[in-house]
Amino acid sequence: DSTHVSLRWRCNRNMITGPLQYMVQVNHNNMLVVSRKYLHKWISYMSDGGSICEYLHKDLYTIKGNAHGTPCMFPFQYNQQWHHE
Repeated sequence: DSTHVSLRWRCNRNMITGPLQYMVQVNHNNMLVVSRKYLHKWISYMSDGGSICEYLHKDLYTIKGNAHGTPCMFPFQYNQQWHHE
């Protein structure tokens, strides 16, 4: 877990917000951006239009390798490359 303030996000008014009230959103080019300008409301996939903030997280666990079933942590760095999914 990182203690950097810039990596802390929370739900606020059904939006994912970070430091200085930046919001995680998708722009008109379908690129993920962080912006103070309100672009749209996020919904959870397969949630019948429910807010992304209804389910704050899902626990993912390792099933192979050397982690022995510990929870997965995102983002992570492997072989000098950051992975976010």
